[in-house]
Amino acid sequence: MESPSWKRNSLRGLLCSLLILGQYASVAFAESVLWKTYFESAQSSFNEGEYKTAEENLLEAISEAEKQSDNSDMLRRSLTLLEQVYKKQNKNDEAEKTRARIKALGKGSPPPAAPSSSGASATSEPAASPATGTAGSGNSETAAMATQATGGKTAGGDDFDNGATATPGPGLSATPSTPDATSTPTVSSTAPPAGGTQAGTPGNPVPELSAATPTTGSSASGTPDAKSLASSAPAPAIEPASTSTPAPASDPSAPSPASIDQTLASIGIGKAPSSAEVRTEKIQEQKRLNGHIGWVKALCFANDSKHALSASDDQTARYWDLDSGAELFSLTGHDGQVTSCAISLNRKLALTGGDDKTVRLWNLEDGKELKKLTGHANKVNCVAMSEDGRKAISGGFDGAVRVWDLDSGTMLLDLAGHTGPVRAVAISPDGRFAASGANDKSVRIWDITSGKEQAKCAAHTDSVLSVAFSPDSKRVLSAGQDAVLIIWDVDNGSLLKKLTGHTDWILKAAFSADGQKAISGSLDKSVRAWNLSSGEALVAFKSINNGVWAVGFSSDGHFMLTGTDDKSIRLWQLPDW
Repeated sequence: MESPSWKRNSLRGLLCSLLILGQYASVAFAESVLWKTYFESAQSSFNEGEYKTAEENLLEAISEAEKQSDNSDMLRRSLTLLEQVYKKQNKNDEAEKTRARIKALGKGSPPPAAPSSSGASATSEPAASPATGTAGSGNSETAAMATQATGGKTAGGDDFDNGATATPGPGLSATPSTPDATSTPTVSSTAPPAGGTQAGTPGNPVPELSAATPTTGSSASGTPDAKSLASSAPAPAIEPASTSTPAPASDPSAPSPASIDQTLASIGIGKAPSSAEVRTEKIQEQKRLNGHIGWVKALCFANDSKHALSASDDQTARYWDLDSGAELFSLTGHDGQVTSCAISLNRKLALTGGDDKTVRLWNLEDGKELKKLTGHANKVNCVAMSEDGRKAISGGFDGAVRVWDLDSGTMLLDLAGHTGPVRAVAISPDGRFAASGANDKSVRIWDITSGKEQAKCAAHTDSVLSVAFSPDSKRVLSAGQDAVLIIWDVDNGSLLKKLTGHTDWILKAAFSADGQKAISGSLDKSVRAWNLSSGEALVAFKSINNGVWAVGFSSDGHFMLTGTDDKSIRLWQLPDW
């Protein structure tokens, strides 16, 4: 009996066509998504008055648009907004040139080359080849812009070594209608939802609780974006049939921007559009504290919310009166950067850790050093103090967690378990437990009476930068470089809830005084307040300045301090949340 080879050949040809079409579409989707990411980031920056950032994002958007075969809509919208950005910056010559490009585009003639800017290229590049899946050049530019958007994330030398950046990418919403080429664009203030989903614990998946996030630009380097994924896709192994041709980019049956988002979300890139909305409020700077001559690395409030302590790489810690903005004491003695600080509940004692491998205890009534605690083999990254002021805990770059008796100045416990530098420590209000977070992506809960590990909590996908206990000492809140907050059960270390919405590293997270809410500060220039019962973000506070590397929250939740790379400290008042 003769084999039906014609059927096999037809099936093979059909399969090959589907593979090529799918690969071609994925490349086109990636390019389109990148344009949307840059354009929507520019919209957000324009609304915030950050016109230089908007300009850079728009030049990137134009570069991406020029790679598309049907790009007139993308170019017109990008150029129209760019003209307004130039006008806001009083760059009249550039605005005129951009206006000429818009007019040329309307007449159907090729527009002249876009003006160049550092970190962005407006040179037209060839479109992706459907046979190879190559998305063209630009990956290095995208990575460079992502690095700029996150400040490089290398503050203070090796402060964040041994922990790869893994920042979720921003989510994407459907493309709005096209403005008229001669009119001022209407810039939407509604931000796209946050990106990045995190998996639950094996065998016990945890539903992600997400909220819409004010966009801040492209994702940080280290996370593959849609463009790099598309460009790295291998060509199909099956030889193409001679009759198969890829669908043109302008095909009416091409997926809509919303379906592009859904498609990318299904393979783990970005996030599907969400109907959840988060109230966004502006916050205003109340006061600026000047005195440090180096970057501010850590901040903490006193229990009265009227005093604060700061640590800096200028080798000092400083104690402040927040009502007057006056510096009360400069605590000097460390031989190197001061990396961390804590204040006792009665405001009589202060604790600091530094690059000189020491922990130091200070008298806040006269600013004098009381004790010098030694034992770490490398620099001390974080410190915390018990509420009664009699015990302290420290975490170091050596991976060690140490518990100290502050009355005698002796080490009580050396808690071993972390396999990377320890970034955050906390002591429970009842004094029974300690928590630590490290570059090994784990949170560990310790019984500091027995010295035994109570639980190892593993669900973060990058370094943990913040840990905090709830007021009842029954839960731990952790956050870090993966932009996710996680709540853990102290007794057994089980994951209780996961909170997503930030789009960049979370530097600090804390419980509210009643334990029903939480607050978090991030490098995405937002502070978020969370309802812990529902896992939803209540409000996102905006207008935090760039270059923030330290965040502190008052115990009543009404104030926030930020420390920056310009050596200043800013005091903010937070609306009721």
